[in-house]
Amino acid sequence: MRSSFSPRLMSHVRTIEQQVGSGREEPRHMFPQRAGSHLSAEQLGTPALAFVRSVCAIMSLDERVEDEVALMRKNLLRMVHCKEFSDAAVFREPCLSFVLRNFICTYCNDCCDLDVCRDADIQAKRWVCRSPACGMPYDRDVVEQRLMEEVQRAGAAFQLQDLRCRKCAQTASGHMGDRCACGGLLENTNAPPKHISKLQVFHNIAEHHSFELLRETVAWLLREGASE
Repeated sequence: MRSSFSPRLMSHVRTIEQQVGSGREEPRHMFPQRAGSHLSAEQLGTPALAFVRSVCAIMSLDERVEDEVALMRKNLLRMVHCKEFSDAAVFREPCLSFVLRNFICTYCNDCCDLDVCRDADIQAKRWVCRSPACGMPYDRDVVEQRLMEEVQRAGAAFQLQDLRCRKCAQTASGHMGDRCACGGLLENTNAPPKHISKLQVFHNIAEHHSFELLRETVAWLLREGASE
């Protein structure tokens, strides 16, 4: 890998840096916006840096070349002026996933799982049945209703979650006090920021696919969460 793959990869990174730069000058060089997009411009970085992070993350899955990949990553990050152990060098999934399980086509009753954030056809606004014998468009109202149910389910799970002791990590037996029997403070099992992040994914889905009722509902929940 050192003698062939690494030099070619370094050449590709150099070309990306020279021809694309920051990726913000031309629309064709900008990062695509998907329903699952959640990283800020600072977290995304430049196209060259994003390319380096992605390639190294994929290559590191093979334990047989772990040492070679670590050295290659160090050299590539140096090329794009990024410190090896900085936060910017950490790979983060650029597009989140949300799957509607067991979605049924109203025409042929075909049942499948729909990833409304990553599915290529859905991202291109082609809401059609996957069955070769059907191919009819999905009922978007049904899709939106299913997403609304998922939002309600997530909200109920957050409201009814168990409390856990920050000191001994035991689940609280009652919900009236704010302290455990050991004296430690009780905290949510599912932290509010995590719940807000999940709601933000639903909001992005609503914005991307123009689900107005879902967008208004989630926007209201986000405002309520921010005011608490």
